[in-house]
Amino acid sequence: TGWPSAGDIDEAGANIQNAQTYNSNLIQHLASNKGTPLRPNLPVEVYIFALFNENLKPGPTSERHYGLFNPDGRMVYNLGLDNSESSSTLYIISSALELRPFLLVCFLCLAVSLLNSFISP
Repeated sequence: TGWPSAGDIDEAGANIQNAQTYNSNLIQHLASNKGTPLRPNLPVEVYIFALFNENLKPGPTSERHYGLFNPDGRMVYNLGLDNSESSSTLYIISSALELRPFLLVCFLCLAVSLLNSFISP
């Protein structure tokens, strides 16, 4: 799942604020362990699309802007993955997901690792 952070003029909902809100709310929902209406209180497996924006991908502008990071490694928007918050964010999500923490945590660990490699001297 995902939300584009930019789009063409006819893609009104494709903007950074909506993408950040969507993905932040998704992470909050996963951490709540509420499940889905059909399967309440069961862990939900989610894959966030995508890690990087794809600046060479053809099609509408939105197709190139689903990533959490730009191709150069800069965050498109902050989901709490900066150095000061990353460990506490990962701990909260990992603790809340209980049975399947590796699904989201592995993704977030990769994102934090990539971010750190770009900002380290």
